[in-house]
Amino acid sequence: MMELFTKKLNNRKGFTLIELIVVIAIIGILAAILIPQFGGFTDKARDKAALAEAKSVATAFDAIYAETNDWPANDAALAGLVAVPSGASINYSGAGKFIYTSADDVVVTRETSVAALVVTP
Repeated sequence: MMELFTKKLNNRKGFTLIELIVVIAIIGILAAILIPQFGGFTDKARDKAALAEAKSVATAFDAIYAETNDWPANDAALAGLVAVPSGASINYSGAGKFIYTSADDVVVTRETSVAALVVTP
């Protein structure tokens, strides 16, 4: 009788229901821990993309100043000089100061002509 029982145990193939439930629970716990951490990456990437676009606009302003020794007079003077990505906008206030709004509504400001750019979510 004991031989029959040990023979049946040795012939087992596959996993029990309890083993499968434990594995699924562990995977669920790991997913619950990791998914919120990945959510912040898209916000950071959006901010960095807006900052990179604003840096290229700031570089264009600086290049215009270096060539002409004067800042553009107003928004109309920027029309052919600075390429703005689609969906983005620049609010230029003169003397190299501007507020750049990206297509994702991330706002980057440059308060003075030599100041660093500041990202405002």
